[in-house]
Amino acid sequence: MVDKRESYTKEDLLASGRGELFGAKGPQLPAPNMLMMDRVVKMTETGGNFDKGYVEAELDINPDLWFFGCHFIGDPVMPGCLGLDAMWQLVGFYLGLVGRRRQRPRSGRGRSEIYRSGSADGKESHLSHSFQTYRKSSPDHGPGGR
Repeated sequence: MVDKRESYTKEDLLASGRGELFGAKGPQLPAPNMLMMDRVVKMTETGGNFDKGYVEAELDINPDLWFFGCHFIGDPVMPGCLGLDAMWQLVGFYLGLVGRRRQRPRSGRGRSEIYRSGSADGKESHLSHSFQTYRKSSPDHGPGGR
């Protein structure tokens, strides 16, 4: 059974990446350097814009992060695709906590996202997600299950 809390530390996120937080069949976050959050500051199964759940996480930004050395030389910014991956990581972490197993929500459906990309002179990158809908599905019966 997963210990559901409102916030999670970097060590909790790393434990998820090692398969220790959700168990062998649960979702796993990537290992550093691809882990795009340092902490989950708020996670609820209710609340958010649609009262279906809310997650919020932060990534500490510093000029030594690996992507600033190559994107872009002379004008370092966090690549937008890493921001998108951060959102997927955060949603996957939430779904693991509510009992889903190694599945991701379908893109472009019922999502409200806020993401501010990080720059090398910034202090942190912030992302949050309010759930409008997500479907439970069965591998045998497709979306909606039976």
